[in-house]
Amino acid sequence: MSLCKLPVAVGAALAAVLLAGCGKSTSVVDAGARASTPPLPVTLWNVTPPPPASPPPSMIPYEPTPLPDLTLPPGGDLRSVDARKVIAKDPNLEGTPRQSVQDCKPGSGCGLRRPELRDITGDGRPELLVLIDPDPRLQPVGEAGPRLPAELRVYWSDKSRVYQILGLAMQETTQVDLQGPDLVIRTTHEPDRPGSIRQVTTDRYRWNPELRQLELHSTVTTPTSGTQPPENPSPASQKPSALSPKAASDTP
Repeated sequence: MSLCKLPVAVGAALAAVLLAGCGKSTSVVDAGARASTPPLPVTLWNVTPPPPASPPPSMIPYEPTPLPDLTLPPGGDLRSVDARKVIAKDPNLEGTPRQSVQDCKPGSGCGLRRPELRDITGDGRPELLVLIDPDPRLQPVGEAGPRLPAELRVYWSDKSRVYQILGLAMQETTQVDLQGPDLVIRTTHEPDRPGSIRQVTTDRYRWNPELRQLELHSTVTTPTSGTQPPENPSPASQKPSALSPKAASDTP
């Protein structure tokens, strides 16, 4: 049947259907909505932190080693033993210092100075402080090597055994003092170039009962005037030590 022969009403309805089929589809709108969705992420790397480190092993308590083959008599302290005997038993004081103690004659300006007995730990018993000047005959000649230092040693006892609680080598001009609970080491540094100023470094050592050592407590460096510090007296003309006046009863 030809469209031309259809009734007017039917032809109009059919034309409306055909025109509707030619309109825009809603599916095009849906496709546009899907196109605006953010793109999926593309992974480049994965980073996994390492596992926590294992806890460090427990610290082994410090145990000082007593001087070998040296025992104090029952009830004794360091006043009951000769300082030279203590030095001879100290394995940390060998070579030139020990040789200086053995070879230097009294009044020769080297070797062992007058020992000091001072309670610097606060335990009611005196500690033994010794200072050893090097034998000048053992000093290197010219540029053969650095000059030998003076050696400071401090010994403590637990009523039966003897322990070294401080050992220092002193290459420069040094003064040793006691100030309250501190052993104070003042070292003078001479100017090393024109225009430099002299400086003094003050190190304070204080007894640490847990470590059973004289521990460095503080260090301060300050400029000083050009006045030369006092020289250390020789054993020949021994004056009261910089450690403070000493009673005659303290002599070992």
